[in-house]
Amino acid sequence: ETTEKWHHAFASNISLGLSIRTWTASHERDVNRPYSSEVYKGMIARVMEEHPEIQTFVLSVDHTATHLEEYVIYLSTMYPSRSIVVLSALPSLNPIQYAVTKAFTLARCHFVIGNCISTFTELIYWFGRCRPVMYPVF
Repeated sequence: ETTEKWHHAFASNISLGLSIRTWTASHERDVNRPYSSEVYKGMIARVMEEHPEIQTFVLSVDHTATHLEEYVIYLSTMYPSRSIVVLSALPSLNPIQYAVTKAFTLARCHFVIGNCISTFTELIYWFGRCRPVMYPVF
């Protein structure tokens, strides 16, 4: 139900899914993998230049408390005519359900930016039946 609800918010638009992996989620401790918001923002700019038909950003951030606002501000400032769908945690979902629901939702995007060493990114591609055009970072 959650996937359908989120997808309904962007189903009629060309969408860019953003899987932002900072490696600082609550279940991760001392993960030594690279993260830079500038790398993600650079890839967003590249994808938007290549695909100006994108109308909706679908945003998944692994640590919303410290990173979500930065991306919402960036996207709304740089692309004010585009809509943003934030995949926020819901009290009815446990953490595993939330993660899988986000992967199923991002799999419905036309384009996806995700970390190339994240199994979450891999799941998005396979759940999307290999249809999303993937833009890996790092």
